Amino acid sequence: MVTSSRPADDDGMTTTTNKQLVEDFISALFTDGDLTALDRYLDPDFVNHDPPLPGSPDGAAGMREAAEVFRKAFPDWRSDVQHMIAEDDL
Repeated sequence: MVTSSRPADDDGMTTTTNKQLVEDFISALFTDGDLTALDRYLDPDFVNHDPPLPGSPDGAAGMREAAEVFRKAFPDWRSDVQHMIAEDDL
């Protein structure tokens, strides 16, 4: 059994679990082009503090619009996570 070297957050998520969740989301949305990933991974109250396109709608709708634009422009787009930081207070 593998255990995290860091205790779980208040919601029971470990840093390792959080990283895997983010990597799965990136892979589904950007590599696979699966727009339903937005519905599965983003909270309905999601706020994007770095909108991908000027004038994009708020929340998941803006992410969906950007993903559609990127996928149309680059249909073979692939995102590979090389490094991810989630430890401590960033």
